[in-house]
Amino acid sequence: MRMLSQKPENCFPANRRYAESLNNLASLYHAAGRYAEAEALYRKALDLLNPGDELSALVANNLAALDRAQGRYKEAEPLYRRALETLAATRGAGSQQYAVTLYNVAELYRSEGRFAEAESNARRALSLLDETTGPEDYYYADCLAILAAIDRATGRLDEAESYLLRALAIRETKQGPSSGVVGITLNNLAELYTAMRRYPEAETCARRSVAVVEKALGPRHPALAVSLNGLAQVLRFRSRYVEVEPLYTRALAILANSVGENHPDYARTLGNLAAYDAEQGRRSEASRLYRRSLAILTASLGPEHPDVVTQLARLDSVDPAQRRRTARITDTAKRPEVN
Repeated sequence: MRMLSQKPENCFPANRRYAESLNNLASLYHAAGRYAEAEALYRKALDLLNPGDELSALVANNLAALDRAQGRYKEAEPLYRRALETLAATRGAGSQQYAVTLYNVAELYRSEGRFAEAESNARRALSLLDETTGPEDYYYADCLAILAAIDRATGRLDEAESYLLRALAIRETKQGPSSGVVGITLNNLAELYTAMRRYPEAETCARRSVAVVEKALGPRHPALAVSLNGLAQVLRFRSRYVEVEPLYTRALAILANSVGENHPDYARTLGNLAAYDAEQGRRSEASRLYRRSLAILTASLGPEHPDVVTQLARLDSVDPAQRRRTARITDTAKRPEVN
């Protein structure tokens, strides 16, 4: 555990320049999905900086984002808090940099299923960005995409579509139609259209997402696995079963080699493969995969997370014995305590 209080009062300029170079290189590794290398460099950079240095806030924010990408949510939150405190003292709580970190916190809370807190932080960040960068900036698009994800998770699908289309337009203009972030946005749209049962639009977005993400980020990037999962989902709902299983299998292989088999995205994809197996009548295999997915999600997100609840319901649907166990647990929970 790093003892920040033991840092010297001032960071030598040479150390600061070196820390900045380390952060820049780590950011490249981060974007390429080379997470272990990125983490080592971010941590080394932090060790060279005073906690009150603005650069320290940037590095802490980046390391937190890396932790979040790997499903290490508890480690990410204190790093984001550290970044916010430093930025409030150096740039001010109305600055663009503060707003960007604030919407990163919102995305973290969304990942944890803390939707009310996520929305509060995202709307505050959007208001700050409206005053600093304006509504056509790519940071503004990032915040819109987070609000869209929150709305989708809470059932406000029309609002989610509006936010995502605005974010996509900004990103295509600012970062180019072939950029990785555009591919990721297209996958978000595909998932939304799948939830809305607008399957032809979903498939168009999903196929474009896979093509763009693979070209921009490479064949081993975890974002490609998410896009492959999104395409598999819409094809499964369209009963195009021949194409489905290879997509899930490829997505799982990418995730296993990039973020590991204990990551929530791995568990979600595993759960989707289980649903496919159940639809094909392979209930025993579906039950096995659901159990594995549920164990990963419970360990990483906690037993109350919406994804855990969803996966448990899916397991109940294919495993009568599990359904009886769940019913007993629910019934016991409802009984009044006897003093």
